[in-house]
Amino acid sequence: MFAMTKTSPHTVIRASEPCANPPAWAVAERDLLARLDTAVEPYLAKYLKEDGTLIYRDDWVQGRDGLDDLYESFYNFPLAYLLGASPDLLASGHRQWEAMTRQGEAFGLVHNEYEVGYDQFHQSEGNLLFYFLCAADPENPMLQERARRFAGLYMNADPEAPNYDEEHNIIRAVHNGSKGPRWGYIDGDSMWSKGMAPYGLPFDDIPGITSYDDIAAWHNDPRRNENSKRLIAVMNERMGRGDSVANLPVTSLVTNAFLMTREPAFRQWVVNYVGGWWARAEANNGVIPDNVGLDGEVGEYFDGRWYGAAYGWSWPHGYDSVIDAATVAAVNTAMLTGDTGWLDLPGRHFDMLYEKGERIEDFRTIESSISNAWIRNAAAATGRYDTYVMPKRFKDTGWFDFQTIGLANLVASWSVTQSETDRARMAQLEADEPYDWTQSYAFHSKGDDSHDRPWLTFLEGRNPEYPEIALRHAMEQVEHRLELIRTDVADLSLVHIHHWQNHNPLTTEALIQLTLGAPQALYNGGFIQSCFRYFDPDLARPGLPADVAALVFAIGEASAGLQLINLSKTNTRRVLVQGGFHGEHRITAVRAEGTDAATAVGSRYLVVDLPPATTVRLDVGLARLVAEPGYDLPDYAAFASQAND
Repeated sequence: MFAMTKTSPHTVIRASEPCANPPAWAVAERDLLARLDTAVEPYLAKYLKEDGTLIYRDDWVQGRDGLDDLYESFYNFPLAYLLGASPDLLASGHRQWEAMTRQGEAFGLVHNEYEVGYDQFHQSEGNLLFYFLCAADPENPMLQERARRFAGLYMNADPEAPNYDEEHNIIRAVHNGSKGPRWGYIDGDSMWSKGMAPYGLPFDDIPGITSYDDIAAWHNDPRRNENSKRLIAVMNERMGRGDSVANLPVTSLVTNAFLMTREPAFRQWVVNYVGGWWARAEANNGVIPDNVGLDGEVGEYFDGRWYGAAYGWSWPHGYDSVIDAATVAAVNTAMLTGDTGWLDLPGRHFDMLYEKGERIEDFRTIESSISNAWIRNAAAATGRYDTYVMPKRFKDTGWFDFQTIGLANLVASWSVTQSETDRARMAQLEADEPYDWTQSYAFHSKGDDSHDRPWLTFLEGRNPEYPEIALRHAMEQVEHRLELIRTDVADLSLVHIHHWQNHNPLTTEALIQLTLGAPQALYNGGFIQSCFRYFDPDLARPGLPADVAALVFAIGEASAGLQLINLSKTNTRRVLVQGGFHGEHRITAVRAEGTDAATAVGSRYLVVDLPPATTVRLDVGLARLVAEPGYDLPDYAAFASQAND
């Protein structure tokens, strides 16, 4: 089956099982990686000027909003490179970060290479490009300097940016950035568009404003315009100062600096800041409040209410924005400390709201602001709209806005804890829904996510065809986006700020699930939490080597099943397998399928040699979260083929 040798201090597995006719998933995986390499060319050619900036208007009409959308249009370029796509994608990622920063500066949105001041719900989305660049190129001195400097904006290291109040352990405003607190919430008049109507009013206690229609901009009527001004004044007063739970993704900016440098001060800041929100939740009957005033008091600007902040429990998204932020922060803290107990914070909120949920006959008939993409597709395919929903928002009259339920936060938590509690939550949801979780649907959501349900059933052995189907659907989405690019005749000086990201042809969710054994990163600043990460020691680069396909086919609390295939008929490939995306797991042992004995490893890395047209299936033991995480690259020379052959 295989031959195994031990070369101190590295364990080397040499595959020997023939694989002249590789499975369809392996071929599809390599085809998708190759297609990502070429798909970016028409995208960049269509939408960029020669200097890399977007073809767009010269003035900025979005107010404080929108810088994140520029960066988001390219966020997955370095991520695709990390998975094994061309180095050209890393180069393009660097170029586009620089170009978007220059363009943002020209619009007045950027100072010292960082956003002047906006909410972290949006900033965290835009920061993904920077995080993936750091993960892909951690030895780059410019990235190292920026990582320290950007984190320092929230550690009072920059006198221009006094964002953090150490005494009260708060970020001083919901809008913050390179120029410090940006007081207020909305500059000038706001256009209350039809697109925002499903979210309703931020506040219900303003005389004369009892419904969204009272401020609707499309009527262009003086009374409504005056109402809008009065509402904005209240929003600026209440939302425009003090900390918000929506600031928790700042922990990713600081965690990123730790992953780049391993400097303890960054870890300590994250633990302290998240600990402050944990304590506030404990003091509020276990429910995390969404606001803290400048004096450190919950409800200071909301008449004592623990709800009402921007991107808090009441408006616009409730649970989805609050618990996205809490999950991102809890995952960061767990990774930095090795303590998965931090994930209890988002988990108990799901339990609380799930208990308040109910099964309804038709989720299309309820007043719901958002629905899950996979469920929309499943309902359309089956004609079943009767499902379980839970409330996502809270105001004076209680919990409201019952919605269908996405898995992103639950799966993110489970990917870290591997706990029976997390898995039981998802099992209960599957039992309460009328849909077949093994079914896959072809769609590309904003976060390139939401295919968690069929992936989980694959890992449980109930959906063996998922890898092939997921990769086929991913390729279809790439081609669909390329067709959108080819047929796009819009005036690019007038397009919506999401235009470019809606045409970005890259997709990574299936590759992350199948090769790394991980869910997609949470889109609001999350990091990938995976079983493995790969490096090519012979080419000294991250990602799967050429011709190599990988499949994580099982995930357990202390192990993961991994198959590697070399599709080349002529070349041997060497794969360096790392435990965890950030090296946070130790590979304890490895056993090849068909053998009884496991070989002890006790290392961050495992080396697998794949002669031409061979495969190996491995049971890899993992001690999770036992090592200090970091982006640091392996010593490629020590692992290269010539060093060990």
